[in-house]
Amino acid sequence: MGAAFKNGTIEIIIEDYNALNGIKYLITGFYGLGLCGYLVSKYLCEAALETGSLQRVGFVWSMNLPPMVEVNDSGTFNYPIELYKISNNACVLLTRFQLPSDLHVNIADKITDFVKKYGMIIVLAGGIDIKVFPPGEHEGVDAVYTSNSIFKSLLDSKLIMWNLKKSPPGVVVSGGIATFLMLAELKGIPAVSLLAPTYARTGYIDNIAALKLARRIIDVFGLGIDTTIFDERIKLEIARLIELKAQEEARYKKEEHFKPETEEFGIT
Repeated sequence: MGAAFKNGTIEIIIEDYNALNGIKYLITGFYGLGLCGYLVSKYLCEAALETGSLQRVGFVWSMNLPPMVEVNDSGTFNYPIELYKISNNACVLLTRFQLPSDLHVNIADKITDFVKKYGMIIVLAGGIDIKVFPPGEHEGVDAVYTSNSIFKSLLDSKLIMWNLKKSPPGVVVSGGIATFLMLAELKGIPAVSLLAPTYARTGYIDNIAALKLARRIIDVFGLGIDTTIFDERIKLEIARLIELKAQEEARYKKEEHFKPETEEFGIT
């Protein structure tokens, strides 16, 4: 980088400004329900890589970032937060590790300034607890949305067209998505969150919900990335889950069959 950074400052290091020309959407997601937000960001980058359209545009740097990097297949490393161009009209902010909340807010403040400067729309990916839907209403739904008022005005004026359903009212949105929605509202930036129905279980990773949401984002925003990549991965993931379920059921039956008899004690 060839520069000295003060402790606490946050910088967006852009490696290719020309790559930002024509970028309309900044897509990102975080660690939340089903890990959907992070996985969507990751899957979009992987799909762009497979189709040859992935390009690292820059990265976020701060002396307060966690001291962790991810080793890549070239033998070097990836920064904790990187900006990738995935199509002619979209880039992804990929956050590889969970950040402390105060650092996350400061980074979101810097990113929203960056987005405003380049006239982008913020698209936030995440998960929503399947329990918030009335019985049967989540069937066949791969995403619902919640936006700020600036994005809503684009929908109302038909500048953006889609058939997505709104998130059920009363749902509490928290973490990174809430931070970006509020900051974008304050700064006059259109922002929308697309949320995949998933399960609110500790440690639960919902690959299928994330793959479907990534596919939906490509379709809705016209990213021009081949979605058949996701179709195949969804089939493989479903097959893997069916196999795991069959193994668990077989193990359960085996354990029940060999369950030792225990002496019963009670009142007679």
